[in-house]
Amino acid sequence: MGGPLRPSVAAVVQGDHAAAIALPALFARFPDLELAEPADALEPLPTPVFNAKARVPVRL
Repeated sequence: MGGPLRPSVAAVVQGDHAAAIALPALFARFPDLELAEPADALEPLPTPVFNAKARVPVRL
């Protein structure tokens, strides 16, 4: 079977739900959270579906 991994619709919806809960909690816990590198230097994941980054280094 080879080829790119494609998430199911359920996995995407579940991931969106988790992010909607986790991200506000993260920002509340670490109000000074900032990127450790310029945003335009972050390497994108090779997927046409998501606007995701391979890594997102931050400073707390």
